[in-house]
Amino acid sequence: QVYAAAATLEAAAVPDGSGAEAEACAQVAINIFEKGLAPHGADLRFVHAYADFLRARARLDELRALYERTLARVDAEDESGLGAPGGAGAGAAPTASQVQALWDAFIDLERELGSIAAVRELELRRAARHPETGDPLSAPALALRFRFGGLFPCSADEAALLGIRAGVEETDPTLDAGAEPALASTGLAAGGAVPADGGGAHA
Repeated sequence: QVYAAAATLEAAAVPDGSGAEAEACAQVAINIFEKGLAPHGADLRFVHAYADFLRARARLDELRALYERTLARVDAEDESGLGAPGGAGAGAAPTASQVQALWDAFIDLERELGSIAAVRELELRRAARHPETGDPLSAPALALRFRFGGLFPCSADEAALLGIRAGVEETDPTLDAGAEPALASTGLAAGGAVPADGGGAHA
C-alpha cells in the first residue's frame, strides 16, 4: 500500500497530467512500482494496482511485460519464486482463483486493446498450464471471446443453448445455471459470472 500510494502521489504531482513534466513524474511513479515488485510481486493486489496505473496511461507494452513477469513468478511450474522468506518471492503465494483472475485480466487487455491472435495465444497458454480450464476453442469460449460488453455474436436462442444469457446489461452479464462445463475454458464455472470487460475483440 505504501509503494502504491507513493507512486500515485508522485504521478499526481502535475495536475493536468500532460507534458514533459507529467511524463517525468509518471516515470518516477513507475520506478516506485518497480521497486515494490521485488518484495511484493507475488501480492496480486499490488500487481493489479500497478497494472491499472499503466493502463490509465496507455503504457501497453509495459503492461504486457508486467503480466508476463508476474505470471512467470506466480504461475510457474516449479513455483520456486514464491514463498521464500526474505527473498524475492517473500510472502504467501496467491490462491488459484487469484492467479486465474490475473490470466483473465491479461486476456481482457488483449481482447479490448490487442488482437484476436493475441487472445487466442493467451487462452491456449492458460489451457496448457491449467487443463482444468477446458477447451478454449469450444463454442461457448469462442462466443465469449467475440463478445462486446453484454452482447454476444449469436442470437439469444443460440446463446441459451451454449449456456450464456446474452443481451444482458454489461455490468451484470451472467451465465445460466445449467451452463456446460466447457465454459470453464474462459475461467468460468456453471452459474458463475461472466467478467464485464467493457471492450470488444475487434471482431
